[in-house]
Amino acid sequence: MTVEIRAPGRNTLIDGLRAVAVFCVLLHHWTNWGFQFGFGQIGVQTFFVISGFLITAILLTARSRAESSTRSALFEIRSFFIRRTLRIFPIYYLLLGFIFLVDRFGIRESIYWHALYMSNIYFFIKGEFEGSLSHLWTLSVEEQFYLVWPWMALFTPKRWLPFGICFLIVLAPTTRALLYATGHHEYAQYNTLVCANFDSLGCGALLAWAHTSAQQLQRDLILRTVYIGALVSLMIVAISFLIGDKIITITLDQLALAVIVTAILQAMQLGGKHPIIGFLSWSPLVYFGQISYGIYLYHMFAPNIANLLRVPEFLKQGPIGFATMTAITLFVASVSWFVVERPVNSLKTLFPYFRTQAALIRGA
Repeated sequence: MTVEIRAPGRNTLIDGLRAVAVFCVLLHHWTNWGFQFGFGQIGVQTFFVISGFLITAILLTARSRAESSTRSALFEIRSFFIRRTLRIFPIYYLLLGFIFLVDRFGIRESIYWHALYMSNIYFFIKGEFEGSLSHLWTLSVEEQFYLVWPWMALFTPKRWLPFGICFLIVLAPTTRALLYATGHHEYAQYNTLVCANFDSLGCGALLAWAHTSAQQLQRDLILRTVYIGALVSLMIVAISFLIGDKIITITLDQLALAVIVTAILQAMQLGGKHPIIGFLSWSPLVYFGQISYGIYLYHMFAPNIANLLRVPEFLKQGPIGFATMTAITLFVASVSWFVVERPVNSLKTLFPYFRTQAALIRGA
């Protein structure tokens, strides 16, 4: 049984959740308390859960389409890769090219790693991040996921697919624990490889499978498990915070966070008039979510732009500094959206998904 929830346009709730995620990242990088409480991890893992959900929903819908029509699975994968390329590559390579030309941030030593979406592997080998380029590791994780997951989602036997997703979910905390136990004690090492983030990507993927491919009993079981898991996860996070045990935090906190975000994502699919739903539907928040890729990509360079513009020092400190950096980032991301991203995105109409595609995959 395939479940399709249809609605016109983008999924504004997911855009709202994207906005919350990217503002968590901004708080992490530009405020002491945001860094102390790991807001960056919350934002990044929220992005990963959303990606796992949206991309898997797209691919499973494509699989159903290929199985019931003359369009081959390879044709569907081709359309998927073209659309992802149009969405991700333009401003990423424009930014890398500009930084390379002006020879900033030492990028000429590492340009090939970043250009090949292997920033996470580069930081893993170095054992540390690299200033204003440090956030590129997450984009590498997503791109590596995009390269592998379409083949698994479309060609894994249906009965084995949910077990494969669950295996990936378990693999991630196991990977983090093993890396830490073998002496990789820096975050840039134990948490940046794609296999160390399969729990967040996998939780989103499992929710998408429940909505698009699962039988009613399977779907009900998974959704109940998600809600129960979210409650257990809250307790895990609280206990690990109180105990302060590093290995427990590294192994379980990210998985717990992924389950909580998955429960929120499921609640969003049900809709209703809950205050959180209303907040995520707030039009400014939806707009920020729409340009969140640009916000995330450019935000680490806001201090450099502020210095270039000779912004007074008092406007770069404390809460005022956060507001200044946020305003600069939003301006640059908005220009990027209207000048580059939206025109290029319009080319995706040449490679459309099926007309009656589920609304839950909109906004990808």
